[in-house]
Amino acid sequence: MKYSQKTSLLVTIPFILFGTGWLFSVLTFNHVNSFGTLFMYIAIASMFILLGTGWVNGFPRWSFPAIGCCLFMSCYFMGVSIPVISKSLLSVWAWLPFLITVIICSLLKPSLIPFKQLFSDIRQHPASLLLMLYGIIPFIVIAICDEIYSPQIIPAIVIITLMLAGGIYYFFRSNKNKIKTAVIVSTAVISIGIALSVCFSA
Repeated sequence: MKYSQKTSLLVTIPFILFGTGWLFSVLTFNHVNSFGTLFMYIAIASMFILLGTGWVNGFPRWSFPAIGCCLFMSCYFMGVSIPVISKSLLSVWAWLPFLITVIICSLLKPSLIPFKQLFSDIRQHPASLLLMLYGIIPFIVIAICDEIYSPQIIPAIVIITLMLAGGIYYFFRSNKNKIKTAVIVSTAVISIGIALSVCFSA
């Protein structure tokens, strides 16, 4: 299914925000690092907004990256601490944004129909699950390069961000199923490969 240019561009926004936050986070100036953190929070918030918007609209395929990303983030942050708040691990508190999203969407759309549509879409098009996995790729590449703050990584960040955003844009703008599936798989694999090469060469 081919989506409009506007919808396709909107889905790329979280990927661009993740890349922008990552870019700022590797720069050495303190005030720039704060921008990196801000963009990361905005990127995460945009994924939850995309998830909520998708929920009330019956989980169209453009919401799949957000489903994967939000579930992954909630699990991942259970083992993370935020020193500004507490030195303890977030644990179940990491699921708070997801819970808030569930409550809001349940009030706006008190029905199981969106989930029936979601599972029906997955049954008919199992390759759609790749979109959910695609939503966690920004986290994977950032995690791989987590301890690298050298400006030499900036070209890699720009390339990975453009590839991931371009891949998801092409997927929703194309009606050639095999080609667009190959595009998101290849952009994800290449992005991870670039991140690994940067990590090992640092």
